Amino acid sequence: MLAHLAYPLVLALTVLLFIGLTILGVLRTTRRNRTFDARIVIALLAWLAITAYLTQRPGHGSRLNLDLLAYPATLEPLENILYFVPLGILLATLGWRFIAVAGVGMAVSATIEVTQYFVNDGRTADINDVITNTLGAILGWLVVFAVGRLAARRAIGAGNPHS
Repeated sequence: MLAHLAYPLVLALTVLLFIGLTILGVLRTTRRNRTFDARIVIALLAWLAITAYLTQRPGHGSRLNLDLLAYPATLEPLENILYFVPLGILLATLGWRFIAVAGVGMAVSATIEVTQYFVNDGRTADINDVITNTLGAILGWLVVFAVGRLAARRAIGAGNPHS
């Protein structure tokens, strides 16, 4: 009976955590006098909800993997990195700084892995997923940073030093 309740409960708690992170992002954005863009927040909520669903549904793995950089010969590390890039992009677009994005990427990933471990529904809690997911969030932030730098250089090169 408890096992049947664990999945919906953990899923609900994970979604609440993600919503809390989104609210924090909105508050940080409005405090910095940035323009609030509901589309970014909706995209972030959608990404977080899909992530919660995909990572907390029953699977068929082992219970725990703490072997650093021990992946099977699959594309899983690349998939994990690419899956978390949107989180970094969305948070950077909301004005979050590098260290905050890296911390949130790690916190979201660690939350996923810890809940997978405690629910014990056939999913593998894997330290490597935390590493690759965090790298994905960082990569997303770096993309926004690089695009912003290029746009600033072009504006200065075009004779508009105030952009």
